Amino acid sequence: MQYVKFYLNLLSWVKLKLSVGKLSNLVNSLIEFSVFMSIVEAGGMEPLSKGATLEELQQATTIPLEILTQQLNALQKMDIIRKNNHKFSLTSPYATIYSDLGDIFLRDFLRVKQGEMNDFITASRMRHLEARWGLHNENLVNGYGTISATFVTIVEAISEEVHKALSLENALFLDVGAGVCGIGLSLCERHPTIKIVALEPAEQPFQIAQKKIKESPYGSRITLRSDSVENLSETELYDIAYMAQPFIPEDVFEKGLLNVYRALKPGGILITYSFVSISPFPLNNALSKLESSLEAGATRTVNELIDKLKKLHFKPIFRLPELIHVTGIIAIKE
Repeated sequence: MQYVKFYLNLLSWVKLKLSVGKLSNLVNSLIEFSVFMSIVEAGGMEPLSKGATLEELQQATTIPLEILTQQLNALQKMDIIRKNNHKFSLTSPYATIYSDLGDIFLRDFLRVKQGEMNDFITASRMRHLEARWGLHNENLVNGYGTISATFVTIVEAISEEVHKALSLENALFLDVGAGVCGIGLSLCERHPTIKIVALEPAEQPFQIAQKKIKESPYGSRITLRSDSVENLSETELYDIAYMAQPFIPEDVFEKGLLNVYRALKPGGILITYSFVSISPFPLNNALSKLESSLEAGATRTVNELIDKLKKLHFKPIFRLPELIHVTGIIAIKE
């Protein structure tokens, strides 16, 4: 009887250990994110992109040596960095991300994700959780601006049609859901004659955009409206449009999409995207829908968007590969 009790207790302990192991894995994912973000925030990516010794990294980041040593050890195990001849450097995937997307994008992207998680947890604890809360947090709103501008820059780099449309003399660009006008300001910097009409109905992003435009040299080329796409009335005016569709509520989206279609010239281009993954991995799909619901409000998939675009006679329609939780779409008006 004593042996039976011992084995039952042992089985209970093993079951508890396996269960706690699952929880530990979940916590470790959070720690891994924090280790990487700490290096980014401390300014460690630039020396790592070139290769740096422990002493050089400590001087660049000012992270205490005993902590930095453990961080670098963890980053090696995470396959983010490697060590060769006393120098630490980024592994190929992270070197590509850093060189192609840049330090500002990487920092703002991680800050957005950290902010989303913090707000999600805090709002749940305070019983104040609501959809689209990202529009009320200044840090998140500014981060979205950087991410959106980088996304359009990438789309232009890989699409000859988009580059030609943006490079037209006095091209007219419609930005629907402009946020802090990150896209418009970025386009004005790259294209000397482009003109922007930016629609942003949310109060806080609109006020930030006003300030950014005023402080920029591009105020005469950007028209910012505190208005919703459902009130857009222009016809065949714009060469190219961008639509931040996840942030557009369902009761506005259908009419808004039709209005954007009417506002584009024949042959005009629409750029949009979805946060919602369609992959063989159910967890990825579930998390992407949750993320889209929280930060933006809408959970329309890429396939649903393409179906709606086809009904409006956009043709051809190009689906871009997923990049950091975003799947882009380029659609051309017949």
